[in-house]
Amino acid sequence: MSNEAMPERLELLNQLAGLFDQANCTEFEFEGSGFSLKLKRGAALSPPPPGRPVDRSPSARGAVKQATGSAPGALTDGSTRHTVRSGITGMYFKAPSPDKPPFVAVGDRVEVGQTLCLVEAMKMLNPIDSDCAGTVVEILQADGASVASGASLFVIEVSNV
Repeated sequence: MSNEAMPERLELLNQLAGLFDQANCTEFEFEGSGFSLKLKRGAALSPPPPGRPVDRSPSARGAVKQATGSAPGALTDGSTRHTVRSGITGMYFKAPSPDKPPFVAVGDRVEVGQTLCLVEAMKMLNPIDSDCAGTVVEILQADGASVASGASLFVIEVSNV
């Protein structure tokens, strides 16, 4: 790398780190401008084992785990309802591709960490994962809809039994 390119790359790194911090996401991966960068909150990253290929698919590059929920509201039957919200602004997709079935449907049982949908932001597919276990009772967005950060996506009934 030339010394002339160093200040530009440092500026880009600072911008990317700032976006990562502002987005309050857990993982971020960037490829371009002659380098790649992967940021992750929490445990330290370990490199992939030697000889094992790194997944560079669009869904892997967009593996920003984003799901925030509202406080569950207690219902009279002993269950609670939890709203899963988008952590980012983008385009909502109910399936991994147009020719594939949706990730979930009303009535489906979901587990913590299960992908519910994708939100495309800046040409990256970001899975929105369930942050609770329960049954999907409402899907609040239409496929292809534009969603804002904090938009309600799903209502999940969480049983207390």
